[in-house]
Amino acid sequence: MKRLLTIISAAVVLTTLSACSNSVSTQSDKTNSEIESTTAPESSTESTESTESMAEQSSLSSVSTVSSREESRSEHPVSYKIPDAEKPTGKSSSLDAPLGLNEWGSCAKFCTKEGTYINVPIRLVSARRGDSIYGELKETVGSARYLFEPKDNEEYLVCEYEICLDGFPVAEGGTLCDIEGNITGTNGEAIKLSSGSYWGSTLISLDTETYYYDGVIHSLICSPIPKEINDYLIVLGEYGETQAYFKPA
Repeated sequence: MKRLLTIISAAVVLTTLSACSNSVSTQSDKTNSEIESTTAPESSTESTESTESMAEQSSLSSVSTVSSREESRSEHPVSYKIPDAEKPTGKSSSLDAPLGLNEWGSCAKFCTKEGTYINVPIRLVSARRGDSIYGELKETVGSARYLFEPKDNEEYLVCEYEICLDGFPVAEGGTLCDIEGNITGTNGEAIKLSSGSYWGSTLISLDTETYYYDGVIHSLICSPIPKEINDYLIVLGEYGETQAYFKPA
């Protein structure tokens, strides 16, 4: 009987140990499962953070590219100083003896520092016109300069010119390189159109913001012009003062 009780007691102990072992195993598995469940969102968070970081870097890269483009644009303004350019000598011109492209003439520019007109060397570098010029100008000057859309019988004429400010009295804040000018007939009068009406135009400076102190400056002026006009003069300089006459065609 005593032996039987011993056997039963041993069996109970083994059963209890087995149950405890299973319980521990279950708890361990549950704990591991909880740990994995807890770890998974962290991994997901890291992945999300990585994606956000990549998106942020991509955005920064895009901003950098745009900034680079804007800086590149700002390096090529409408007007700019020509490095190491020598001071030219401008010669006189008239209605009967106009200058051609790239010939230096002399014209009057108003000097705000002295309050008077001073003659400066100037030359016409190019004169282009056509239906596409208006679009090109809008792209060049953007919203900095409002330009009227040409009429059906008009197109834009854009002129590149160079003006020398060496020796020109300039105030502390600098001076604009703009110059007054207009388009006339070869006789200096308003141009008569085939319709019988007369046409004349003042040239528009495309840079009213950049200030200079000296040197040869390259810049642009423009004007709408009737398509039928092929024989004309571009006159640069203050009216009633010294003017330079150019015949571009």
